[in-house]
Amino acid sequence: MTKLLLPLLLIYSYAIKAKENLTFLDQKGQIIKELSFEELKSEYKVHKVSTFDYVKQEVEIYHAFDLEKILDRVYGRTTWKNSYALGTVSTDNYAPIIKNYIFSIMKPYLAFERADGKKFVSKKNFSKSDISLAPYYIIWKTPKAIGNIKKVRDHWPWKIKSIFLYEKEPKELIPSKSALNAGKETFTNHCIACHAINGVGGTKAKDLNKIFNRKGMTDKYLEDYILSPRDVDPKSKMPRFPVYLDKKEERIKKLIQYIKDRVN
Repeated sequence: MTKLLLPLLLIYSYAIKAKENLTFLDQKGQIIKELSFEELKSEYKVHKVSTFDYVKQEVEIYHAFDLEKILDRVYGRTTWKNSYALGTVSTDNYAPIIKNYIFSIMKPYLAFERADGKKFVSKKNFSKSDISLAPYYIIWKTPKAIGNIKKVRDHWPWKIKSIFLYEKEPKELIPSKSALNAGKETFTNHCIACHAINGVGGTKAKDLNKIFNRKGMTDKYLEDYILSPRDVDPKSKMPRFPVYLDKKEERIKKLIQYIKDRVN
């Protein structure tokens, strides 16, 4: 199933007949539902949801649908709740995943416009200009008890055009020993949206099999590059390693060990 997902992300992009359409795939990569914006509006209540943007340091208010209710109807609550993760595909080829434990601590909504009359855009740490969030942006209503919301900002994918399920954790991502699980978590939380390993992951950037097997890819070079890519290569489009994470150097070392385990 997981081997098929990456090419399917491209193959099924033709099915988006209009910018507002949202496509759902099953565990085998087959289209099981396609909803237009008009259908979403007619079938689901529009909520006004407030979030806090930690880059702009301001409250943002969105019009959004209850994503759990949509997933319940499309997949069935038991099916999607018991899956490994929710996969998303964006119009710019990002493909972040949302592991199911996130749904137990935050309430997801599918935003389609700002409710305060402002443009449907956001400012990200790695971008000099605003980024369009259309057609859909997954936002979260967060309980006050959660603490530092910055640590879950990576689960806010934008430009969503398709949603699919990882029924189980892809075997291509499972390390050879449990000691490498910390590196795997960093990869799936912060890297998989752009990079794939063994065909599982995003297509925004190169598959890590091709990168890590190049000559000259020493641990020191990789550590410096991952921490701050543009300090190593000013032309790099890769963002800095998340600044809000603690023990960054240690996390990066474990990430490199994990990737080498998977690509070799």
